[in-house]
Amino acid sequence: MLLVRARGLAVVVLLGLVAGLWGMQATGLVSSNDGSHVALARALALRQSPVIDPDIDLTLWVDYAERAGHYYSDRPPGTALLAVGAVAVGHALDEPLLAWSRSRRALLFVPASPPFVRTYGRRSADPPPLRERLGTAWAVTLQAISVGLVGLAALVAWLCERGHRRREAIVTAAVFAGASLWGVYATTLFAHGSAAMWVGLVLWLSCNQRLRPTMAVALGLCGGMAMVTEYTLVIPIVIGVALSQPVRRWGWVSAGAVGPIAGAAIYHYAAFGSPWSIGYAHHGEFGFARELSTTFSGDPLVGLGTLMGLHRGAGLLAQSPVILLGVLGWRRADPALRRWLWAFSPWLVLIACHRTPFGGGTVDHRYLVPALPLLAAGWARSVAPRLIRWRFGWSTLPIVGLLAWSVYRTWSRFLAWHEAAAFGSWRLGVSLALAVGGLAAGLWFAWWLARAVATTRGGARA
Repeated sequence: MLLVRARGLAVVVLLGLVAGLWGMQATGLVSSNDGSHVALARALALRQSPVIDPDIDLTLWVDYAERAGHYYSDRPPGTALLAVGAVAVGHALDEPLLAWSRSRRALLFVPASPPFVRTYGRRSADPPPLRERLGTAWAVTLQAISVGLVGLAALVAWLCERGHRRREAIVTAAVFAGASLWGVYATTLFAHGSAAMWVGLVLWLSCNQRLRPTMAVALGLCGGMAMVTEYTLVIPIVIGVALSQPVRRWGWVSAGAVGPIAGAAIYHYAAFGSPWSIGYAHHGEFGFARELSTTFSGDPLVGLGTLMGLHRGAGLLAQSPVILLGVLGWRRADPALRRWLWAFSPWLVLIACHRTPFGGGTVDHRYLVPALPLLAAGWARSVAPRLIRWRFGWSTLPIVGLLAWSVYRTWSRFLAWHEAAAFGSWRLGVSLALAVGGLAAGLWFAWWLARAVATTRGGARA
């Protein structure tokens, strides 16, 4: 269990606070990207079909695919598959929450950001009112936040498994939750948050050198889900797992990956006529996205500079400079971490070759979010110990300054992009903090009580 692995009441406090702070920044649907994921999740949950014709308006007529007279999401299916349950619950709550809001003459939750609302009404002739999807927007937001929290717990567990002190792991997770795009994309249903969670779980599971067959299967399952959430992750996942696991485990890992990969292949066949045909190949808006040769036709040096922050103000150095300090910890990387750094290297080159390395309309480095756990490993080794010791001096104050600046830059740009006020959804945030903190506290107390009982029984026998 992740919380057991991480150990400590501090993890409970961290998850509760982070859930509350993320919830306060949420504004429902924010763009065609998450709208496309929601449209596909609704199609799968409500109609058991990949066709999104009834919900095409949610894509804002941007992130969609078209084939044989029907519309589909252009996104990889992993994010929507993970959100099917949340969307089904949200759909059931659409009418009750709307009725409650009408009785109070105030929306319980904002279903979408102002730019989304304007574009939604302008690009469609007669779209269904967004307030009729209030429950869906609320449930999808909770889904995104939950995924981000599981990813944080996996990160803490992995860092502890690697030998870092619990305090170092918790401080690192807190910094990445508030000063990196990890937190930003945990407030909305983009694929990057889900991908980071699956990568964190893969790193944690692969770190255990005494994996039982069931855990090796779980490793393959998480790796497979990462690949069908972000297609490009097939490169680092396959290379990293092959390098980190002995050959005798490859069969069990492959068995775990069969399910997600087969599910994605079935989806591709049903939607696009072939297991190998993906949504981007049938994109209805961007012609360059239909071919890999044009999607990844950019200059890798310019792309890498953009991701690092040298162009467009989009990269790590421009928006989250404190996170980039994690590179310092790679100098003393152990063999296990070095293997994963090598595995992600060709992936980084591929991302740098993307035609829009700045993420399109978001103008940030969101494509790097799945690789943030690797920066966290370096951060926990080189930076977190300095903050924990906390001595006023030239080695600490610059870190604190960079941290404050990174928090401001990361969130202010994202909130400005969808015209949201900081802490605007404070009711949702407070409710989430209490709910997540209470649940996590209950799980932690159950584990602590079971351990205390086991210790007492052991002492009595002695």
